[in-house]
Amino acid sequence: MERRVARRPFPVIVYVMCRDLRMCARAGVRGVGFYIRRGLNVRTLTVAVDPRFESIEQMWIATTLNGKRVTIGTAYRPPWLNLDLFLAALTDTLTSLDDTDHFILLGDFNVNLLNGSDNRTRVVMDFLGCLSLSQIVTAPTHFTESSESLIDLVCTNLRAKNVTVEPCGSRIGHAVIICRFCIRRDKLQPYLTRYRPFKYINTDDLNKSLMRIDWNYILSLTSMNEMVDIFNRCVLAVFDAHAPIKTCLIKEPSLGNGHNKMYDEIER
Repeated sequence: MERRVARRPFPVIVYVMCRDLRMCARAGVRGVGFYIRRGLNVRTLTVAVDPRFESIEQMWIATTLNGKRVTIGTAYRPPWLNLDLFLAALTDTLTSLDDTDHFILLGDFNVNLLNGSDNRTRVVMDFLGCLSLSQIVTAPTHFTESSESLIDLVCTNLRAKNVTVEPCGSRIGHAVIICRFCIRRDKLQPYLTRYRPFKYINTDDLNKSLMRIDWNYILSLTSMNEMVDIFNRCVLAVFDAHAPIKTCLIKEPSLGNGHNKMYDEIER
């Protein structure tokens, strides 16, 4: 007897390609890019590039997650490209992007960080240390028939968890790096504040109270100090009657415009 199994639709996540191409005299058209999940609010950053670094393949995007501004970059260094020039270009870019809370730098640096005796490994680690970034991948990311190396890096000042390296199809070539970042929204510490509940003022009653003030008497005073003192006492007395000061415990930030109507009435 055939058993029927209910078929459930699987969610399909659509990604769009965002890339930066440039002409390289040695290798033709090259470039880097991102696959960005559709619906995610991301903007491409235009970075002023020093003419010395125009050949460096890098691209930067920015987004906001849980109220935190996150800048993400990707870069590629061909094996023949001078490492110092490559890192100088990234340093120039990173130090110019100051309107952010966190950085994530991805890319194939073509430096095997598993080889601690290689001077280039020390150069890369010094570069990351100067920028307060950590390299979070620890397993090999590139494989050949006879070797394995860690050349694909994820560098960040965020806390990461569940960092895994998985083969992409064939065992030969680059692997896929999967990781999750912990981006938490800042928690507001509760605090007491004093305020006047302007939005509950009855404007008709407010107008009547303001009309009962002897404004002509105030204007007739010859002493400016006395005029200001009486004016303040009269206005505060009206507000104490219609919007007495209250104390409230604030747990979450909020903005309101209920007092705008009251301001309009005063201006009249």
